[in-house]
Formats: sequence, structure tokens, C-alpha cells
Amino acid sequence: MNGVLQSGAWIATILGGLSVLAGVVVWIWKQFGEWRERRRIRRHRDWHGYIDVGGVSSWHVRLVDAPDAPAGQVVLDVLSKPDGAPDLNRAHSLRQQIIGDGILARVPTPDEDDFLKALGRERGRGNDPEGFPLR
Repeated sequence: MNGVLQSGAWIATILGGLSVLAGVVVWIWKQFGEWRERRRIRRHRDWHGYIDVGGVSSWHVRLVDAPDAPAGQVVLDVLSKPDGAPDLNRAHSLRQQIIGDGILARVPTPDEDDFLKALGRERGRGNDPEGFPLR
């Protein structure tokens, strides 16, 4: 009788350990799923308009010549400030941007710029609130 009780206790211990193990596996799986969802939301947000304003380059420029007819070239002076002197370093930076991206984009409107700055202040770098809805 004593051997049966010991075997029963041993089996109960194993089953209890298995249930704890199963609970831990389910908890880890749930955490992993939530992490993947947060990562998916963050990637979607990064590629769909939430831009860090510090990463947006801008240059003050002035047209060197204004042809009378449409032309395929635009000659610019890159300036240090509006109506300033030409700036060699900024011109080099613009060339590198064009070589790397192959595109120039428009400047954000004042409303877009305010929105991006407010978003940066609200979230900061890497401060993504949990469950932030996609827009």
C-alpha cells in the first residue's frame, strides 16, 4: 500500500510540474505574439509617414539661371541661409543626398512640420506607447 501511495505522489508531482511547464510555455508564446504585433505596428508607422524631423535634410537654394523655355536642367546655388552666401559643405551634402536617394522631396507644409515636431516631442526616439492606434 505504501508503494502505491509513493507512486501516486510521484505521478501527481510529475503532472503538477507538466502543468506549470505548460503554463510557462503559453505565457511565453503570448508575450512573443504581443512583441511581434508591436513590432509590426512600429514598422507600419515608420514606413507610412511618421518621420523623425531631425532626419529631414533641407537646403536654402537660389536659381542661378532661369531659362525662357522649359529645360531639363536646373542650376542652383546652395546657400548657408536664406539670401546668404553659397555654402560648399551644404552643396556637397545635397549632392550626396541626390546620389544616395536619386530624388528630392518637397518641404513639409507648416502644419505637417508642426505635426511631426509634436509627434517627436510626444514619443521621442523609441518611446512607442503600447497599443497606439494606426492612423
